[in-house]
Amino acid sequence: MNTFFTVILLVVALLNIILFFKVWGMTNNVKSIMSFYIHEKGIRRIKDPQVAMYYKDKDGKQIEMV
Repeated sequence: MNTFFTVILLVVALLNIILFFKVWGMTNNVKSIMSFYIHEKGIRRIKDPQVAMYYKDKDGKQIEMV
C-alpha cells in the first residue's frame, strides 16, 4: 500500500514539473507576441514632465497600460 502511494506521488510530482516548464515556455511566447504587436501598431513610450509616462500608437491615440 505504501509503494502505491509513493508511485502516485512520483507521477504527480513529475506532471507538476512538466506543467511548470510548459507555463514558463508560454510566457516567452507572450513576450514575442507582445513585441510583434507593439512593432506592428507603432506603439511608442512618451515621457511627459506633467504626466509620468504614457503610450501612443502610430495614429496618435493614447493607449492605457494597466
